[in-house]
Parts: sequence; C-alpha cells; structure tokens
Amino acid sequence: ETRVWGLTIWLSFDGSFRFPHDGMDIPLHIQEGLYFSKQGVKGNDLPARIAHFWSEETRVYGSDATKWTPTGDSRTGIPFLLNTLGEMPHFVRVWVGNPQKDGDEVFGLGIAFPRRNDGTYFHSPSKPLYIVLHGLTGGTHELLIVDFVKRCLAEGSTAIVMIARGLMDTPVMGWDMFHGARVSDIAAAAGVVKNAVSKVYQQRQHEQGVKRAQPVVGVGYSMGGIVLNNYVARSGTSCDLDAAISVSGGLDMKEQMSFPRGRRLWEPLLVERLRDEVILGKFGNRAKARLGHANMLAFQRAASIQALDAHSTAVYNGYRNVKHYYSEMSAMGDFESIESVGRIGNVSIPLCIFHALDDPLITWRAVAKIPPDVMVETGHGSLMFLLTKSGGHVGWPLGWNPTKEAWAFMNNAGIHFGNAVQLALEEKAKN
Repeated sequence: ETRVWGLTIWLSFDGSFRFPHDGMDIPLHIQEGLYFSKQGVKGNDLPARIAHFWSEETRVYGSDATKWTPTGDSRTGIPFLLNTLGEMPHFVRVWVGNPQKDGDEVFGLGIAFPRRNDGTYFHSPSKPLYIVLHGLTGGTHELLIVDFVKRCLAEGSTAIVMIARGLMDTPVMGWDMFHGARVSDIAAAAGVVKNAVSKVYQQRQHEQGVKRAQPVVGVGYSMGGIVLNNYVARSGTSCDLDAAISVSGGLDMKEQMSFPRGRRLWEPLLVERLRDEVILGKFGNRAKARLGHANMLAFQRAASIQALDAHSTAVYNGYRNVKHYYSEMSAMGDFESIESVGRIGNVSIPLCIFHALDDPLITWRAVAKIPPDVMVETGHGSLMFLLTKSGGHVGWPLGWNPTKEAWAFMNNAGIHFGNAVQLALEEKAKN
C-alpha cells in the first residue's frame, strides 16, 4: 500500500517541478479537436453526419479534468492505481472458430446483456451493439473494459468483449499464439456478430418495417485499438463493422522505435507481466522450441516492448525483424506519401482515432505524424480523429477525486460516438 501511494504521488507531481520530462515529445503545431472531412470525399458525408450528432461537450477534455495530474504519466497511472472494479457484469462465454486461418483454433467472446429491473437479461436490437477489443494483457476483467461495459449496459446496449488468444486462461491448441498483426480473429468475430444482427434485422424488417439493422460498432483500447485499426484498413469494403473507434491505439507503430518516452517507465511494467504471466507462464515450452537459445536469453532480459518483440514475437511468428512486424500490425504500415497512402486508404467505414497528444506509451507521431486534416481527405474520406491536448494513455481522469468518475470521459466518448453513428445511419436511411 505504501508503494502504491508513493507511486501515486510521484506520478502526480514528477514533472510539475521539472517540466518537460526528459524524452517528452508533445506537438505544438497540432490543435486538439474533432477532425473529419467536412466536404465529403467521393460523396461520403457519413463522418460529417456523425460529427453533427456527436455533442461537442462530450468530446472536449479540459475544465473538468483532474487538475492535480499535470503530466501524461499521471493521467495514465492514477486511474489504474485508484479506480476499483466494483460489481462485475455477467458475461456469457461463447467460442468462435477462425475459418480464415489456423482452422483448429478458437477464441472466446464475453457477451454482456443489459438487465431489466426484474433481473432478466435482454438484447435491444434498436441500440448500437459494441464489439470491444481489450489491451495487451487484458480481458473481460480489465478495469477500463468493465467500466465501458457497465456504461453500455446502462444505455441498454449489448457489449461483446473479444478475448485475445491465450488470455484469461483460454486455450491455444496449436502454435499460433496472439500477436498484434493478426486480424483474422477480429474478422471472424465481426462476421459472426454481423450475421446474427442481420438475421434479427430481417425478422424485424418483415414484422415491423424497420429500415436498417442496428449498428455494430468496434471499440478498441491500446493494443486492441491497434488491431482494430489494422482490421478496418485491411478489410476495406468487406469490413463487417458499421463504425469503429480506436482509443490510444496507433496507426503506424514503426514510430515507437524512435520513442524513448514509453521505455522510461511503462514498458518495463508491461514487459514483465506479458513475459512472465502470459508467454512463459502459459506457453513457455512453445516459446523455447521456436526462439532458440540466443533469442530466448535476450527475450528474458528484455526491458522494453520493442526488445521483447524483436527477440520473441517477430522471431516466433516468422517476421524478418521487428520493423517488419510493426509494419504489418499497423494500418499505416505501408504508408509512403499522400499520393500513395497504402491500406489506410481502403478504410470504408467511419473510423475514429481517439488519442491524447501527451500519451506516454504510444507517441502522437504514431497517430498524427501526417496532419489529421490531411488524412481525413484520403481514401474514402472515412477517417476521423478526436485529439485532446492531454489525457495520457487510456486515462483522461476527471474531477478532484477521479475514482468517482472512473474512465467516464474516455468510455462515454465511445458510447456517444456509437449513438451518433446510429443517428447518422438512420438519417441517411430516410434520405
């Protein structure tokens, strides 16, 4: 307990006396706010419609921010140190196979349904349905995921959490463990959900005359956001989501290779848990068999995510090197220029990149190295950016006592985005 409060104090005030931090890289030329194509590219006015229905006060982080968290580090760490889990939602576990690759593998979905006053559960086909991708070592028990799911349920929406392969003690039958460049799992999950939603819509269309199915909205956090971005970009017009919002997830993770800020504090903590609890704790024999002695030794000594990926993830999964792996895991991994944007130009649904410019784990350059007002005009014009000057990494604490609000700003933004998507699609269907 003493160590926790000591770290809390350090996160809150380190930097208020020595500002900026060593290695801090905060852009001064990028304005915070919501970016979208106001004119509409190729007649695509859906992002503009979403922006119209997305109330501005729900996406501005400022006056109600926690004042005693002056740095990106504190805005990241304080919520995780102080927020509590509370009552857990009830999740129904469903197993999904991956028909595209690795046919013997399955992964889990945790489905949470809203609950009536009499204790019975229900699904509302008139509300947005959310598919949630958690962080690097998360699951249905991850604090910020639980907070988001509870808010969904309070709105009457169903939330489906996709559990990454091998996490939460889920099995991996073969050799193909989770890695950040695989998008076939989220493709399979989105396909199964979209098929179920379509069947419900067909029945409601016949019986009630409804004009469109409920929207399926992807919400990804940190690593889940990276995977979500990559899936939306790679799937193009075959994407089985209606919209998506990525929270603190990068578009071009190669930028992390020249970002020392995250390696100073956060990455050693993430590496220790990922290596010891997930990789070695569950799949150590498989790792040893594929990595060999030299890589295994370097992997055990790794103190950063980049070093861990270079000697384990990239090697284990057959990538040439860590740069190749980061290129393949990124929606902008093959970006060359505005004239040759690569797969990010294939995004065909509204994809909102929600990021704080003081994020100490994923640099703003992984999101907005190319000016966002330029990027929203590329491809189909489906990209949107919600950038805040501060907020940290999946943080954005509110009020003098941030435990009262938990992750309210961040998670409410995701729900308001989903509601705006539904209103925009309904308006478009009428026209």
